[in-house]
Amino acid sequence: YPAEEVSLLQTLANQCGVGVKNALLYQENLAKTVLEEELSVARRIQQQSLPTRLPQTPRIHVAAMGVPSKYVGGDYYDCVELTDGRYLIAIADVAGKGVPAALLASMVQASIRTQAQDGKPVHEVLGRLNRLVHEATPEDRFATCFLGCLGCEGPELSFSNAGDNYPILASNGATRFLTEGGIPLGIDPTVCYPDVRVALKRGDTLVVYHDV
Repeated sequence: YPAEEVSLLQTLANQCGVGVKNALLYQENLAKTVLEEELSVARRIQQQSLPTRLPQTPRIHVAAMGVPSKYVGGDYYDCVELTDGRYLIAIADVAGKGVPAALLASMVQASIRTQAQDGKPVHEVLGRLNRLVHEATPEDRFATCFLGCLGCEGPELSFSNAGDNYPILASNGATRFLTEGGIPLGIDPTVCYPDVRVALKRGDTLVVYHDV
C-alpha cells in the first residue's frame, strides 16, 4: 500500500478504536446506573420493612435506629405487637454485606413475623428459625439473632439469644450483660436455645445492638 493509504487506514483504525471504546464505556456506565437504581429501590424496600411505630406505653418505651454501611445490608430490627398485649422484639445480623445478606435478613424477618402470633415461647421460635436458615442457605451463611418478649403488666423479659451480642441491662445504677445464649442460626439444626427470664423494674433500660 502507498504511504497515503497506510496513513488513511491508521486514521480510520484509530477512530474506530475510539468509537468502540466509547461504546463500551457507555454500556458499562449504563449497566452501573441500572444497578444503582435497583440497589436504591432495594434500600427503600428494606427501610420500609422496618417498623415505623414503636411502643410508647405507660410502662414500656422502645426506640431504635439502623444505618446500613452499604445500600442494603444484613442487619435488621423489628418490634411486633402480640394479640395479648405483649411485644416481640427482634434484632438480627446476617453474615456478610450487600444483597445476599439483605435477602437472608428479609427471610429471617418474614419467618419471625409469621410465627409471632402463634404464642410459642421465644426459644421455640428461634429453634424453628434455626432449622429454616440451615435448610435454606449454603454452609458459609449464618445469622445471629436476639428474640425477646416483653410483658406489659408486671414487666418481665423472656429472651433467647442465637450468637448475638450480649444485651446490656441497666438497673438501679448498675449494668450487666445478659450472657445466656447459644450458637448462631444455620450452623446446627439440632441445637436447643435456652429460654431465659429476667424481671424488670421501673426505670430499667435494655440495650440490644450490632456493629456497623
